[in-house]
Amino acid sequence: MILNNDRFGGQHTLKWVAPAEETSLRINKALSIRTRAVEVEEAGEREVIRNAGRTYRRPIVNGELFIVNHREEAVQLRVRRQFSGELVTADADPTTTLREEGVYSVNPRHELTWNITLAPGERRTLKYVYTVLVPA
Repeated sequence: MILNNDRFGGQHTLKWVAPAEETSLRINKALSIRTRAVEVEEAGEREVIRNAGRTYRRPIVNGELFIVNHREEAVQLRVRRQFSGELVTADADPTTTLREEGVYSVNPRHELTWNITLAPGERRTLKYVYTVLVPA
């Protein structure tokens, strides 16, 4: 449970971490930080790609992450988003990591990580664009 001046602020689950090790926890319910994620395919024709005897379409996907800080103090957040495909652009210079499970896939698997600070009452939108190969 996350407490702020003896008031409930959120909850998460952690089974175990070794002493002096760093971990990252997903907050299952944060009452004072609101988030929303939306991904939409860009309108228009999809490029057709042929690879190893298979045909794929390559749509362009536009993603947006909305974050609002309802707290009375600034907060530091680590925002992560995973997707399959090729990154085209991303706001605010996130760290990009290739994930292991993409090794055997036609689409690489990425994780974007932003470390941001939100002032009290601040709203932020993080945008990113990627392409992905889907079977035709």
